Amino acid sequence: MTASREHTATPRKRRPAVDVYFVLYLTALVLLLGTVPLTTDADRDELEEAIVRLIDLDFHIEAEKIGLFIPIRHASMTSIGQNLRNDSINEVSAHGSFRSVDFRILDVTDTISGRALPPSPGMLIRSSDSTARFVWNAPPSEDPAVFFVRIEGRAVPRIPESVQDSDMRKRIEEILEDRAILRDTVRFLVNVISLEEIVAAMQAPAAPTLDDSGDAGSPDLMLRLQELLAQGSSGTSGSFSALAARPFVLPSSQGSWTQEVMIVGTDVSSVRVVSPSDVHISGRSQRGVTISGDWSVGSNRQVDLILADGDNQQVAIDFEIRAVRSSPAPPPTLFYDDNVYSIDLTIPEISSSLLSVDIIENSAMQQQGKRPTFEYRPSGPGNGEFVLYVEGNEYQRFPFEINQVPRAGGRVVVNNRDSVVLEVTTHGRINGRQNVGVVKIWKGQEVRDPRILSQQFDKGTLCVVQRWVIDRSGDAEAPFEVAIYDQRGMDFYRQILRISAP
Repeated sequence: MTASREHTATPRKRRPAVDVYFVLYLTALVLLLGTVPLTTDADRDELEEAIVRLIDLDFHIEAEKIGLFIPIRHASMTSIGQNLRNDSINEVSAHGSFRSVDFRILDVTDTISGRALPPSPGMLIRSSDSTARFVWNAPPSEDPAVFFVRIEGRAVPRIPESVQDSDMRKRIEEILEDRAILRDTVRFLVNVISLEEIVAAMQAPAAPTLDDSGDAGSPDLMLRLQELLAQGSSGTSGSFSALAARPFVLPSSQGSWTQEVMIVGTDVSSVRVVSPSDVHISGRSQRGVTISGDWSVGSNRQVDLILADGDNQQVAIDFEIRAVRSSPAPPPTLFYDDNVYSIDLTIPEISSSLLSVDIIENSAMQQQGKRPTFEYRPSGPGNGEFVLYVEGNEYQRFPFEINQVPRAGGRVVVNNRDSVVLEVTTHGRINGRQNVGVVKIWKGQEVRDPRILSQQFDKGTLCVVQRWVIDRSGDAEAPFEVAIYDQRGMDFYRQILRISAP
């Protein structure tokens, strides 16, 4: 089930806080799921959907600006164009009760033709746990145009703090993990307009309005046009401009790093690195270059980058290589087929919003771009690996094997005249439940029924270790036999242990 809305970039009021009636209603729904027998899957689905709708309090995303203005630099306006910076960045933010949020560009549509542009002339750069920057990076245009940009935010709901019972929170979490992704969409305009039109708008006499303040025209629009004309070209000198896509980069676990640099005003193919000497261009595109290098993962560094074009004009930009002194806790190296595992590849020093994970099984891509904390269900025997990325750059790989759930196994750890203690090991889950072991005594033997002493379950490896005690009831010298199996039943496999006298 998903919750979905769409709106333009206008502010909205927040809903009031969750009250006691919300908690009582949510409690009733969870209790119904846990205590009342449900005759059909549809009954359960309806209750789970009611919980999801209840949790969907007020998730929405907003854009900082209702429109961007991209000037067309004609030859007749060269003197103005040298001191003009594109209004090409819009901040998108998520609001409401959620644990994590992802943003993506749904489409960029030409309002004249009504067609979506095949490669999107924009990109999203994550700026915090709840915000992203949209950057318009289309090649310079000679023709005016207006585009509609649609950006979607997808979030995992957060359970309100007023739900305090741990068992209830756990049950709600399970439902939300399976069913609830909140969605909202925001739209804004990108206006590609000529400098002549901007100057004409600035110089034209203001039309009278009914505003009591006496201001004429659209104040927001006029202020933005004035800002466009007043701002310089990002503080760089020369015939072209450059902008680092990210204010800082994070090296991989081996120390390698990459950075995207957007370039305007010159032929990208002619751009080269002047300094520093340990930075090189590793890729080029229509909108800029990719630079790479190596640096110790244990120390910070500021990169003062100087680029030059074919005419030997230079620009300088800077960014930071940020130290990473820790790695994620390694996941298991062995998984069992058709079992669900909780994987956590977060890194304390790095925001989870900057991390993503690809899942590869038997050399084939299974899932891409997952959050660093996720549920994993192997699809079959073989091998695989988790590939962890930081801001889209590969950081670390975690290889693993996938096997069938092994058979139950047992061994004697204590054998004396009074009793015997067995250690039984089983693995995985069967039908969603822990695959605990079973110990059975054949009739007619001089021992009592087995009693379980302890049971431990490792959530990471899904391994169950039990201790069973069997008391002798007759001749202490008499051997006896026990059968050990798991939740798949004795017919699937059983281990027969013959226990001799102590």
